[in-house]
Amino acid sequence: MTKALYNNLSDQEKLNLAWFLWNKYVDLDSPHYNQEFHFAVYGSRRLFINSRNIPRRGTELFELDIIRNIKMEDIPTTDELNFPIPSLRKVFDRIKTVIVTRDIPKERFHWIDFEIGVGDIYNNKNSNAYGTCSSWGLGCNNDQFDWTCELPMQYLEAYH
Repeated sequence: MTKALYNNLSDQEKLNLAWFLWNKYVDLDSPHYNQEFHFAVYGSRRLFINSRNIPRRGTELFELDIIRNIKMEDIPTTDELNFPIPSLRKVFDRIKTVIVTRDIPKERFHWIDFEIGVGDIYNNKNSNAYGTCSSWGLGCNNDQFDWTCELPMQYLEAYH
């Protein structure tokens, strides 16, 4: 698929594609999880967030083999009403603290330059701290630091 073909899809077709890619390659629990693809698309401002067209800035997504080789006739229709990242973000609405539930790979999330491990608890700032976080992460801190750091939502759960 090219960027032009993607931009010509209907909103529903873009939603179907986003969930197909998410469920097959980006969901950490998928049997087909593809770390290389996940790390390449992490932070994408469109593909998994909404149905707006991909601007020139997102062209590199269509150089990835997984996307380049997609055929829309192979994509099933989803029952989901929203895109993956907004759906995941809803889980954290009004949640004050989060817990790390998986090891966070430092090779991709290089800005996490402090020790972080499974079971660590952080304050959810309930914002993406414009300029410091992508839509894929939560702006978090704890008693050890008062600045906001993006922690990737896929590695976190609400802590009650």
